Amino acid sequence: MKAALKQTYLKLETLKKQVISDFDQLSENQLNWKKDEQTWSLNQVIDHIVISETKSLNYIQKKIQKPEALLKPGFKTKMYGKLLGFVMQSNIKYKARVDIVLPAAGESQNWEDLKTRWNVPRIAMLNLIDEGSMDVLSKLVYKHPIAGRLTYEQCLEFCRTHLMHHMKQIDRIKAETNFPKS
Repeated sequence: MKAALKQTYLKLETLKKQVISDFDQLSENQLNWKKDEQTWSLNQVIDHIVISETKSLNYIQKKIQKPEALLKPGFKTKMYGKLLGFVMQSNIKYKARVDIVLPAAGESQNWEDLKTRWNVPRIAMLNLIDEGSMDVLSKLVYKHPIAGRLTYEQCLEFCRTHLMHHMKQIDRIKAETNFPKS
């Protein structure tokens, strides 16, 4: 079971490396460019991902302190996890509750600082796999705002599909006609 968690984590980490490789080629001007005041910059998209992953890990770390209170997953959990993955990978438009994971509005952000901050939840994710009890991690340790309670593996899978979803947003931002050339 830990091998499956590690595989899911490695898929997630591969996507992160792709984003970093892409963003490392861009200027701070490009990374902080916004089409208008209602849209996010590339750095704000990543800030949102970092905030989301950090808050998810903080929640999980709090929940695993009382393993006896954790519930076992059932059929409903599996279905909600699959449905969440489907929606995140589809072109279905939806408004998720992002008020709890919004990036800092109107502020320019430093890409190097964001990369450093992004490492924190990722190291914690890997440490949970390496050091955590599978009996605990296979229970409902995570609570998604829409899908409800999920297992740790489902949380990692959500983080992966969430990043993939925002990679499409990144491509749209870079394709804008007014996106800076440098």
